[in-house]
Amino acid sequence: MNSTNLFDRVAARLAACGDRAVVLAGAAGDFTGPRLVADSLRMAGALRAAGVEPGDRVAVQVEKSVQVLPLYLG
Repeated sequence: MNSTNLFDRVAARLAACGDRAVVLAGAAGDFTGPRLVADSLRMAGALRAAGVEPGDRVAVQVEKSVQVLPLYLG
């Protein structure tokens, strides 16, 4: 794979699995591959709206959880 960015790599792997890709299954519902991609794109849009440009570095302090994956990928 020639992609240099983590989001593209993850999205491509999840796309290969289709809708059946489950990142995390839980009592509150499944955190699916398509949801991860959609949430990551939404986060990227929010970062861009805040003035973050591709290549900028962003520091965040959050608790470790699967829910922050979209932030990291965004």
